[in-house]
Amino acid sequence: MFDCISHLGHGICIGSEISGGIEDVGIWDCDLAKSSSGIEIKATKKRGGYVRDIWVRDCSSPRVMVHSVGYNDDGVPAPQPPVFEKFRFDRLRLTGRALDQDWFEVSPVELAGFDVPGHELRGVVLKDCVITGGLPTVHMEYCEDVTLEEMSFGIDSKI
Repeated sequence: MFDCISHLGHGICIGSEISGGIEDVGIWDCDLAKSSSGIEIKATKKRGGYVRDIWVRDCSSPRVMVHSVGYNDDGVPAPQPPVFEKFRFDRLRLTGRALDQDWFEVSPVELAGFDVPGHELRGVVLKDCVITGGLPTVHMEYCEDVTLEEMSFGIDSKI
C-alpha cells in the first residue's frame, strides 16, 4: 500500500479476525495523521494464525500499534494464539495525537504480544522515527527482540 491519505477513520489496520496468516506486506508514503488508529496490526488471542514480515516506511501517523484485541473471538478457538514477528518501521513521523471526531493524545508506540510462552511479539525494529507530540511513551508488553534505533522527540522536517 502506498500514497494513502486518511482524512478520518482508522487509518491502515491489518488483522483482528485472522485465523490464517498475513505476511509480506509493505506500506509506504502514507499520510495517516488524521486517523484514530494510524498503523494498527492486531489479532485476537483465541483465533490463532500469524502476522509477520510487515514493513512500513516514510509515513505520518498518530501511532503504531501491534497488539491483541479482545473482540472478534467467537467460534471454536485455535490450539495456539497467533504469532506476531518480523516488523520493521522506518522514518515514521508519529504525532501522538489521534482523531475520532475530536483530537486526543495517544501513546505513539504500543507493542504487545500474547501472554503465552512462544507467542510474544518478536523481531521489531523502529528506526529513524520522530515522535512530535502526544504522550512521549513507548509501551511494550510480552515482547522480545525489539530495537529502537535513532528515535527522536520533537519536530522534524525529514518526513
